[in-house]
Formats: sequence, structure tokens, C-alpha cells
Amino acid sequence: MVDPGWAVAYGGFLYLKHVWDTWRAHRFGIYGVWGTGKTTLSRQLSTSGELEDMNLSGDTATEHPFDPELGRYLPPPSSRKRIALKNTNTLKMVNRTILSTDIGGQMKYFPLWLEDMVGRNVEAVIWLIDHRHLQNPKDTSQIDAFNKFVECIVSRDYGFTSKPMKKKGKTYRPVVVGLVANKADLWLDENWEKHWNTNRMSEHPIFDPFRPGLARLQREMIPTLKRPVSALRNWSCESTIWDIMQAKI
Repeated sequence: MVDPGWAVAYGGFLYLKHVWDTWRAHRFGIYGVWGTGKTTLSRQLSTSGELEDMNLSGDTATEHPFDPELGRYLPPPSSRKRIALKNTNTLKMVNRTILSTDIGGQMKYFPLWLEDMVGRNVEAVIWLIDHRHLQNPKDTSQIDAFNKFVECIVSRDYGFTSKPMKKKGKTYRPVVVGLVANKADLWLDENWEKHWNTNRMSEHPIFDPFRPGLARLQREMIPTLKRPVSALRNWSCESTIWDIMQAKI
């Protein structure tokens, strides 16, 4: 016979675990070059629903102030997002809290990405890409940026000048890196549509140029995963966050 006192204590433990899981803030970082949809994904995670299709022109790009005295751009504060996720095993909805920032994608902000990543000790890195390299194979901008990021992680050389950040950089490593291909509503064709929500989607050619970098991270014992989403249409945004969150536990 089960001791009633033990059952009550165990029930209390499960309740406290539920409260902890619900309110604990998971540190996320969303990075990638300009135009991949980082702001759109951030907005979708903040408040899911129908989003307007923003005009991808220079005047809509996220900008950050430059401090001439410090000689660098100033990072934005992180924001707290409470999101409802579906447990892919139990299919039950759960609430989780994530902390993330919205940093501009121009390469002049690349040092800011690293500062945000290391300074906040980001656990889960979401590296957002789109299909521009499929449309124009000569456009290697986002491939080059990803490989530069991988090199920084592997070498643990982030180019910081301050001693506190140098010290943090020597020990920092993300718990998981998710390579997320956005704008699937534009590049997904009928040949691949049938593989949506299956492991076959990770074989899509959109991920091919990034595989060497992912392999380098894997050799460093950093788990990686590949996922397609459409932040504008809210395709698989929550399930991708859940998968990344589960990969880092």
C-alpha cells in the first residue's frame, strides 16, 4: 500500500516541477543575416497569429545605436516571452518562458551577435536562414556568416577586447544549435511537402552548404538539428522551439 504521506509529497514535487518548468527562463539567441526573418520569428513567438508581410527593404531593417566613446554598437535588452508549446511525445500543450533578443542582421552587427551570445550565456542558438542561396548560388553571405560563427565557437576566439568578455568566451559554448530554414512557404515544393514534419526534411538541399559547419559543431560535442519553418505563416514555429528546448535538456 502506498504511504499517503509519500503520495502527497510526490504530488507536491510534481507541482513544484511544473511551476519550475513553466516559469524558468530558457536563454535563446536568434541570429542570422539580414532579411532571413528574425524579427518576424520573434514577433510570432511573442504573440502568435496573422502577421503582415513586411516590406524587405533597408528601412525595415533592425538598427542599433553606435556609442562613439565605446567604439561599438549597443546591444538591445533581452525580452521575456511566454509561449505555448506542444509536447511532441504526449501532444499536450505546455507553457515555457524564453529570453531572446532581436539583433539586426547586417554583418556590421556580427560582433554584437557574439557579445549577446556570450554575455547572456545563450543556451540555445537559433541560426536562421532562408533560400537565397538556392535562388542564387553565388550569394554565399549567410553561409559565410554561419561558418564564421562556427569558427568562433570551435576556436573560442570571439575577438573581444575586454577582459571580462575574454574570460567568458574561453568557457562559453551553446548547449544546442538549431539551423532553422525560414520562409518555407516560398521554397517548399510539392516534392518535399509530403516530408513535412518528418526526418526527411533535414535532407533538403537548403541545408547542404551548412553541413560542414554543422559537422564541426558535432565534433565539438554540440548537438545540432535542422528544421524548416515559416515565421510569417506560423508553420512549425512552436514545435521547432520545443524540439530545440528538448535537445538542450
